[in-house]
Amino acid sequence: AAAAAVAQSAMVPGPSTDDALRRLAGMLQLASGEGLTLGYVAAGAAAAYLRFYAHPAGPAPSSSSSSSNPGAMGGGASSRGAAASSSSASPHPPPSELLSPARLASLVRLLKYHPATSGSPALEALEGAPARTGLFDGVVSLAALLLSYGPASDTGCAVLAGGLGGAVVSLMAAGGRSGGMYGTGTYGGGAGGTTMGGGGGGAPGGLLELSPRGVVALMEAVHHAAAPEAEGPQVLSSPPLLSFLLLLLGERHQGALGAWPPSAGGGRPGCFQACVHAVDLVGRPLTPLPGGEGVEPSAYQDMLAAENVMGHLVRVLDSLESEELLLPVNLASRLVLSNTAFAQQFIAAGGLAPATLSRCLSESSPPPVLVDVLLIVSQLARLNKDSFNTYEHLARANIYSQIRRLLTHPDAAVRSRVCNLVGNMCRHSAYFYGALERHGLLPPLIDRCADPDKTTRKFACFAIGNAGFHNASLYGALEPAISPLVALLRDEEDKTRANAAGALGNLVRNSSALCGELIRAGALRALLDTALSPERPAGPAGGKGGAGGGADAGGSPVKIALFSLGNMCAHRECRETLIALGVQDVIRRLSTNPDPTQQKYLQRIQQKLQAGVQAGGGAQGAAGAG
Repeated sequence: AAAAAVAQSAMVPGPSTDDALRRLAGMLQLASGEGLTLGYVAAGAAAAYLRFYAHPAGPAPSSSSSSSNPGAMGGGASSRGAAASSSSASPHPPPSELLSPARLASLVRLLKYHPATSGSPALEALEGAPARTGLFDGVVSLAALLLSYGPASDTGCAVLAGGLGGAVVSLMAAGGRSGGMYGTGTYGGGAGGTTMGGGGGGAPGGLLELSPRGVVALMEAVHHAAAPEAEGPQVLSSPPLLSFLLLLLGERHQGALGAWPPSAGGGRPGCFQACVHAVDLVGRPLTPLPGGEGVEPSAYQDMLAAENVMGHLVRVLDSLESEELLLPVNLASRLVLSNTAFAQQFIAAGGLAPATLSRCLSESSPPPVLVDVLLIVSQLARLNKDSFNTYEHLARANIYSQIRRLLTHPDAAVRSRVCNLVGNMCRHSAYFYGALERHGLLPPLIDRCADPDKTTRKFACFAIGNAGFHNASLYGALEPAISPLVALLRDEEDKTRANAAGALGNLVRNSSALCGELIRAGALRALLDTALSPERPAGPAGGKGGAGGGADAGGSPVKIALFSLGNMCAHRECRETLIALGVQDVIRRLSTNPDPTQQKYLQRIQQKLQAGVQAGGGAQGAAGAG
């Protein structure tokens, strides 16, 4: 430890390190013959020094043990991880000699060089066999570190003006144009035997001379180059570049990487590093830029769908766990929510396989992962229809025990999303009604009506309302929800009040079995009070679905309360109670309101009251959506 501290202190930016970088900068030349490797080795050495300039706290430890050697050429810039874990000290600018137009032009030439596609790795003579360092590892790591200063810095402006950003993007795109980096070497390629200008137009170029750590460094460099103020995320939307990133996520590459030693950037840690960086770059063009400029999302989404990106993401999910899932699950969620094509691909790829969902929804998964997975599953339930039956796939996923556990999760965002999921599982039909009761999901769902989180309360009402919408089979199990729903008619949120009013109306929609309990709980009086409450400006309806009132109620508590009162007027016991509570007076007070929907619902109440009188006061049975 003491030796390591001494070594690190020797790398603290100062006159000696400045001098070392100046001398190394003078060696960054593309040469031929036996001198070819000098410029690349010098770039790797310069990168080892520059890490302590870009990140004064020193390189951050990577999840791969290979990154523990900061001096190894091409050891993976890890610039994003280092930046996140470094101290608040500002980066030190590199010596100006490293940023001169001539020096940057030399770096670009090194990046654009095409090694031959046969023979031994270029550095095998230096390292011995098998070579674990690619010829391009050092120059790519140096580019990543220079670009990590950011486009707003003097260093970043200089390297972008010098063409370094475009050079790393072009290097990556070459892999997509050539079909990858699988040559005759050990890992992926690693072919040496280089000749000046070799490779040709369709060759993968320097990608054949990147180790696993070098590939990660390349992705970090492109990440920085694609910043909005730099080259922009639109550079990531080209078909060749997307093709290369999907190659990294593919089974062949992941298999080769998994077999590579962890100490050299492979194994499971290396697979994770490759996955998380590739997924990050695939998702970047989907993030809108200020002012709406940049990539056209729909065109890029079409490209992602055509390349079956979702299939790659689902395969990645099967190899990761816990916090490792953050980026892949988030991208999958964004895609599924954006387009039905991705939802179909998610199911086709096995995204709803019980083992996959069990891993993603495990107790070790952090809340953001749980939220994104619940968003995916909830959206799939929401999309259910005859031509795209998602309910059967969801039933086979068998996630009832996970739903029950997540209904009491300590994170409010998780609780709200799982309530929304239950609501969408009941949105289109009674398909899941039996399962909800068998697996004991209704009691913890009802408890969420008293949740301290307002969004959770809103979606709990939505789910309970839908659980009573299609038939009366769950009315007995839903009876304990009546008093909590009545209490929520006084909630601070209009959307929650509207959902509670709709849910109460649905509890008499198909049967009069709960009329007595509704009366005893004061539901009818509370609905009349809600109908007389001031109407606030309409906003987008929350938890929209079967639980709401009529199709044009628009999430308004007043309108949905009136619609639910109409449902209750179909039953003699409720009708008599409403008359005793002064429903006719409420109708008169609201009759001057010009809102056409309110007037329609008031007329519906009157018609049902009159129909009951004409029928001799008998119950009218189940009420439709009249």
